[in-house]
Formats: sequence, structure tokens, C-alpha cells
Amino acid sequence: MTPTRLLILSDIHGRPEALESVLRAAGGWDAAVFCGDLVSYGPQPGPVVDWVRDNCRWVVAGNHDRALALGVDPQCKDTWRPWALATLAWHRSLLHEDQISWLRDLPAVTEFEFGGARFVAAHASPTGDLTGYRPPHEICALVRGLSGVDVVLTGHTHEQWVRRAGPVACINPGSVGLPRTLRRACAAVWDDGRVESIRAPLEWATTRLQLAASPLPPGVVDLADSLMAHVWRHGTCGAPRPDS
Repeated sequence: MTPTRLLILSDIHGRPEALESVLRAAGGWDAAVFCGDLVSYGPQPGPVVDWVRDNCRWVVAGNHDRALALGVDPQCKDTWRPWALATLAWHRSLLHEDQISWLRDLPAVTEFEFGGARFVAAHASPTGDLTGYRPPHEICALVRGLSGVDVVLTGHTHEQWVRRAGPVACINPGSVGLPRTLRRACAAVWDDGRVESIRAPLEWATTRLQLAASPLPPGVVDLADSLMAHVWRHGTCGAPRPDS
């Protein structure tokens, strides 16, 4: 039989328990693609890197992957930046050189065929940009300039959505590890032209304890806790108000 179920993952950010939750919710699949950002924020980058390297047929770099591997600025949102920079420095010490080398070699964009459809996968934009935060209508505008493509996959914003740009399906599976508009670990499945949005159980308490036991400064752990509490309470990644 022709394979039809493509598991679409993005933005795990060092949280293997979130990945495991998504995998249970997704059920079976024939192949998997990853749209970038394995590292930063969470406490366990190694198991995440190993799983994606072993199980995803197509993988692109995210801004945090590139930042860790090349020592460059991730250019993430200001409110999340202290948490990102602190965990990037920590994650460099947790990963082996072969894992870092693999991250360094990841492409910004990849094209492939699956189940009779032609795909483009990227992190922030199908142009190969890794850092810009583009809403769905801007991604769709860029996609209309592409030819010979049936499906475009992006991540980066941690927001799950599906749109069409003419004949092209545009899919952002959302974030496995740090969803910023939902209280669920997010992914998607492409099944012979149909898109299934995966939203799996996700908790923060265990990750918070692991971060608290890490070498991270206490202020960074408190910031992480505050940001995630804001997401859990308000369903948005905006900066917490003083009373939030």
C-alpha cells in the first residue's frame, strides 16, 4: 500500500515527555517530518535530538538549533529571551559533539514527495528565514509565489493552524513542547490530503522541577514559571502583567 500518514512535528524544545504525549495521541504514521527547534527552554535536549534524528525522515533547522550549533543569536521574542539564552548555554554542555554537528548541518528548507504530494518544509518561512514571526496570511502570501508545491509546512510561532493559498495547503502543526495559545502539546498528521490536528495532554509541573534542579539561575526558572503560567491562564504568549 502507498504510505499516506505523515506525522508533522515542530518546536519540541527539550521536552521529551511532551513528545511522548503527542506520539500516543497521533497513533500510527508512515513517516515523520520535523520543522525545527529541538533545543532551548526545556530540560532534556539530548533525548529529543536523538529521537528526531532516528525517526524523522525530513528535518529542518530552527532558529534555536542554529543558535546552539553556530553560537549565534536566536533572535527570539524579548520576553522569552533570558530563558532561551540561559538554556542554550546549558544545552551546549548537555549535548555530545555528534549531536551538535548534526544540528549544524540541518538545512533551512527541504523539499520532498510523500503520498503523491509535493511538500516544502521550513521553520519560520518557506523562503528559509528562521527568525521572523509571520501570521498565517503572510505565510500564505509567500506560498502563492511558489510553483510545483502541494503542501507547505512551517513552525516557529508555536500556534497551530491550517490554511489554503490557492491550491496549496499551508500547515503549522503548533509546538510540541511550548504551545503558546493552547494548553496542549500540538502536532498534525497529513493523511492522503486530510489534515488532523493533534492536541495531547501536557503538564508543566515536572518540567518546572527539572529546571529548578538544573544549573539555571533561579531568576530564569521563575521567569519560565511565570511565562508558562500566563499561557495556561490566558492562552497567549504575551508578557505577564504584574498581577498575572
